[in-house]
Amino acid sequence: MPTSAETWWSDAQEELAVARLLKSVSKPAQGYPRQAYLHAGQAVEFALKAIYLRRKRLGDLPDELKSARGHDLKLVAELAGLGPDIAQLQAQRKTCYLNWLVARDWDSNARFPGKRRSVKEVSDLITAVGQKPDGIIVWLETVFQKS
Repeated sequence: MPTSAETWWSDAQEELAVARLLKSVSKPAQGYPRQAYLHAGQAVEFALKAIYLRRKRLGDLPDELKSARGHDLKLVAELAGLGPDIAQLQAQRKTCYLNWLVARDWDSNARFPGKRRSVKEVSDLITAVGQKPDGIIVWLETVFQKS
């Protein structure tokens, strides 16, 4: 079933909200970091795919981005044509660029047993993705709106 860029964008917002919620749960003692990490990364993945669809004027993702390769944020950003946007980010918004570097290295395989991330890594990712004004989702929303 085809999905629109707007649907991917809306789902990115939901993924970030879920990540924040899972991290904030007080039981167990430090929330659900593995799940929070997964959802924070998916927020970025979905936002990048929304931009890809909008820039390519497509109604659905190609098979290449529906496979495991579609979880590689660096690849999805490249395919979405974000190279110049990232270069501009590096030159003009250092904090946001550093947040991009954190988010870019998200590993979707961390959802599997034995691949857990530390509580610090989870916290760093959620901050990199969701903080204002320099979080990646804030920046990607600007890119999405201009695309």
